[in-house]
Amino acid sequence: MLVSTCVTCFGQMEISIKLKNTPCDSIVIQAFKDKKFSTLYAQPFSETVVFKSKTSLEPGMYNILADSNIQDVFIISSPKNQKFSILIDTNQNIYQGSPENTKYHDFLLKIVEFNQQRAALDKEYQDAQKSMPQYMLGVLADSLTARAKRIAAEREKYQRQQIAANPNTLYAAIVSTTIDIPEIPMEYYNDRYKIQKHIISHYFDNFPWNEPAIFNIPIGVDKIKEYCSMIYQIDNPDFDTLVVDA
Repeated sequence: MLVSTCVTCFGQMEISIKLKNTPCDSIVIQAFKDKKFSTLYAQPFSETVVFKSKTSLEPGMYNILADSNIQDVFIISSPKNQKFSILIDTNQNIYQGSPENTKYHDFLLKIVEFNQQRAALDKEYQDAQKSMPQYMLGVLADSLTARAKRIAAEREKYQRQQIAANPNTLYAAIVSTTIDIPEIPMEYYNDRYKIQKHIISHYFDNFPWNEPAIFNIPIGVDKIKEYCSMIYQIDNPDFDTLVVDA
């Protein structure tokens, strides 16, 4: 399967989508708006489908679909200079003329890499539980915990580097939402109230409130929903002020 998407310089927006070995009835571009993805443009399938508009795309997140199957996701930070191309195959998406989307997709791959490293540590401990004497598990657990902290530190360093290098972009705002809250202090572990307060108090530490487009993508909307869900499940009036402060 190969998809080629090109935005050329005629008008504010022109998207040419070419699909190979992907039979379908229609090609669709969806925009995320009003808390859901909905169809923005749609045309019957042909070898090359061209979407044209004198109106530029609004800052936000967009899907490209073949019928109901998502082929790619891209982001827009600015209504200006929406001229880029996308090459999509089964192994890698390649962007030309859109550094932000190149970085965005590279970022997603990098986060997967960090997650895989953490998952490998969890598996190592689970496997050890089946074969290692109990007295040795404590030593291994300490070692794995130290390694997990190093991975977390490397991940946050990478995230903050991306934010600093790409100011005032939707990409930087997205990266901000993925930074973990500060680690829960060990002395809180036996106190549910302190754990809950820590999480709620720091939940929005890195939320990019100054980037309105963050609410034009699922990440921003889901972040608010998750916070409200946590507050709803906690029956403690002391947290009411935390909702106001947030």
